[in-house]
Amino acid sequence: MIRKKDASNDALKQTMSEGAKVGGFHIRVKEVPPALFDVDEIPSLTIEFVGKINIPDELARVKIGKMSLTGEIDEAGKDRIRKLFPNTKVQFDKDRNELYAPLPDEAK
Repeated sequence: MIRKKDASNDALKQTMSEGAKVGGFHIRVKEVPPALFDVDEIPSLTIEFVGKINIPDELARVKIGKMSLTGEIDEAGKDRIRKLFPNTKVQFDKDRNELYAPLPDEAK
């Protein structure tokens, strides 16, 4: 028996909905999967981009509690994302690294 391809990505959408109920997602991608756009709410979303950070406008329809983004981005891109998600705690990889104090020279 040959199984037909799930063109509507129903299985992926179900997985996304279940993941949102459990607490969130941590994904590593080149671009945001469209299945995320169908989730109503995500408590925590971590996206590691391979290359440049590219957040589509459609993701702004999803209520996100906190979002951590890793990848290449300039200040204009950060401002755009902060405006898209005014009620979301957004953290960028460089900002996260600045939270930690550097080790003293003798400890290295």
